[in-house]
Amino acid sequence: MEKLGHSPKHGFALLLTMSILMVLSIALIQIFENRSLEVAQLDNSTQQFKAESVARSVFRVLLGAIHERGLYQVVSANRQYQKFGFSTDVADLGVLTDLLIQPVDFRFELNQKFKGDASDRETVFKNMLILCQKENESQDTGETYFELNDRDVYGIVSAINDWRDDDSDPYPDYGEGIEFYGSVEYPFEVKNSPFDFLSEIKLIPGINQLKLSDFIIKKYFRVVGNGRIPDEFININLGLEGEIVQFLNRYDGVSKYETAVANALEIEEIILRNPGNQTDPYFKNTSDFFKALEQEGVILEEEKKLFKVQSKYVEIKYIILVDQYQLGIYSLIELNNDGKNGIIIHTFSIN
Repeated sequence: MEKLGHSPKHGFALLLTMSILMVLSIALIQIFENRSLEVAQLDNSTQQFKAESVARSVFRVLLGAIHERGLYQVVSANRQYQKFGFSTDVADLGVLTDLLIQPVDFRFELNQKFKGDASDRETVFKNMLILCQKENESQDTGETYFELNDRDVYGIVSAINDWRDDDSDPYPDYGEGIEFYGSVEYPFEVKNSPFDFLSEIKLIPGINQLKLSDFIIKKYFRVVGNGRIPDEFININLGLEGEIVQFLNRYDGVSKYETAVANALEIEEIILRNPGNQTDPYFKNTSDFFKALEQEGVILEEEKKLFKVQSKYVEIKYIILVDQYQLGIYSLIELNNDGKNGIIIHTFSIN
C-alpha cells in the first residue's frame, strides 16, 4: 500500500503546474500592459486628432472674419484681447490662447536680389544686420557683437545671391564656398533657387557666424516663395510703437529716404496719435496721411512708397489646448484688398 506524501511524481506535477501558471501570468501581464499602451496611444491619437481639428476650424473662422470684416477690424480686436491675456473656449472642445495676427509687410524680403556695387539694398541690409546683432546681444544669448564692414556685408549678399540664382556658376567676388560649401562642418551644395523657408538663411556663410537667434531672424526677415517680390512698407493704420521707427531707420544712408529717416520719431508720433477706432482706421488713404505730415512740416517724396493703408502679408499664430495636448499653429497669408477680395495661404503648419 502506497503511503500518502510527496512522491517524486507529485512534486514534478506541482512544479510543472506552477511553471505553467507563471508563464501564463507573465503572458497575461504583457497582454494587459500592451492593451494599456494601446489604449494610451489611442487616447493620445484621439486628443491629437481633436486638437488638429479644432486648430483648423479656428483658422477657417479667422480667415472668414478677415474676409468679412477686413484685416483692420480683426487685428484691432485681437490687440484689445491681448491686453487682458486672451484665451477662450472653442465650443467646449478646447482652448484657444496666445492668438497673434500681425502684418509683416515691413520685414526685409530675402528673396529680393541684391544688385551689388554698394547698392541701396545692401546699405539697408547692413543696417538690418547691425540691428539684429545688437538685439541678439541684448537678449543675453552669449554672443558678442562685432562690427561689420562693407566687405563682410558684400560677402554675405554675394553668398545669398549665389544661393538663390538658377545656375551653378560661381557668383563674382565671393571667395570661399562658391556653389559648394566645403569649409563647413557638413559640406553641401548651394540650393540655386529662392528661399522657401526662413531657416535656410542660417546656412549662408557669414550669416551663420553671426549666430542670430531664431526669434531675431523671424522678427526682422521674411521669405515669400511665390515668385513675386513684394514691397516693404509700414501699414500706417496698424503700425506699432517702436516698429515704425525701426523700419524707417533701416534706410539710414540711403539718400532718397533721408527725410523719412531724419523725421522717424515724428512720423511715428503722428501715426500713433491717430489710431482710429475699433471698426474704422483713421487714415482712409495715404493722401490724408501725407497731408497730416505736411502740416507738421514733414514733406516726403520718394519715401511715400514706404507707407500704405492696407497690408499685403499677414502672420497668424496661436495655440490650441485639448485636455493635456498642445498644438502651435503658424500661417502666412496674402491679402487682396485687406482680405475682402481674396486670401492666399502661403504657409500653414501645426507643431
